[in-house]
Amino acid sequence: MRKPKKLPAPTERVEYDLEYGTDAVEVHRDAIEPGQNVLIVDDVLATGGTAAAAAKLVENSVDVWPA
Repeated sequence: MRKPKKLPAPTERVEYDLEYGTDAVEVHRDAIEPGQNVLIVDDVLATGGTAAAAAKLVENSVDVWPA
């Protein structure tokens, strides 16, 4: 997962709130497969928004994205 427009292939995106605005994270559409284990590590834990957005992308990848 990366900040917007850093990944080369088609991505899915989740926006999250910051203290003074919003930001987003993206992941490749084919990066996570059903049944796969995923570990989320956030190197700067301030509000938890980035980690929560990453978790949402993982949840969405199994439920919504086309295979």
